Formats: sequence, structure tokens, C-alpha cells
Amino acid sequence: MNTPNKLQIAKGCSGSPLALIVTGTALSHEAPVVWHNRAKTLSKGHSILAYSSSNDALFTCLQKCFDDLNAKVAESFMDLSLFPEAQKIPAAALVDIWAEQRNEDDGIAMENIYELVKRNVADIVVTRYGELLFLNIEHPCIKPFQVRLFKD
Repeated sequence: MNTPNKLQIAKGCSGSPLALIVTGTALSHEAPVVWHNRAKTLSKGHSILAYSSSNDALFTCLQKCFDDLNAKVAESFMDLSLFPEAQKIPAAALVDIWAEQRNEDDGIAMENIYELVKRNVADIVVTRYGELLFLNIEHPCIKPFQVRLFKD
């Protein structure tokens, strides 16, 4: 296996550790031509989720992680699916929405945000002035997983 193929596959996993592990496991016993073809396809911008064996394993891992969330955090996770991928969501807006919809204290809503960040579902982005917190959702596996949860 040459290094350019490995790098293309890693790039196709968008740096997601879970996607890297699942994809590496799925390809571990495959012939070099399979690695090459996967790298070629991913280099054209196709999603890692297009591959059945990787897709199923990835969704299984994500489902286990989702099942470990308490009900409030799981509900917060599902609410994030209402926003476009890679959009910065003002944390204050989420806190206001959750406080209003669920009659939650602002502190509990912020705790849910930090739990989602801790679980690597989203990242907190602080503006250069440190005045505003944004939740940023850029993980390529998360949005399709949320859609699948809504369908089930």
C-alpha cells in the first residue's frame, strides 16, 4: 500500500477518528487494488459513507455512542440536525431555544452543549474577541447518522 493511497483515504474520512478506524478495519484484509480504488473514489470527493461495510460499521459505532447519551443530551443532539452541516450556530441561540422548548435552566442547556462537544459531535468556536461561542458541526458522519435516526 503506497502512502498517497493512505493519505487520500485519510482525507476522505475527513480526519474523523471513528471513520478512520472503521475504514481501516474494513480495508485491512483487502487487496491493494481495493485500497487504490477506494482512494481514487474518495479523492474525487465521494463520501466514505458510500461504502456498505464501512457505512454499516460506522453507523453501528455511532448508534452505540448515541445510545449512551442521556435523554436530554440525545434530544439536543437531534436538534442539531435541523441546522446545515458546517454552519456556526450561536450557542446563546441554542441555549435560548432549549430553555424555552424544554423549560430548562440556561446552565443545563450549556451543560448539554459541553457534553456534545466532549462527545466530539460538535466543536466550540470562540470569536477572536472571545465574546461569542458558536457550535460548529463539521463531522461528515454526523448528519447522515442524524437523518437515519429520524427515519427509524
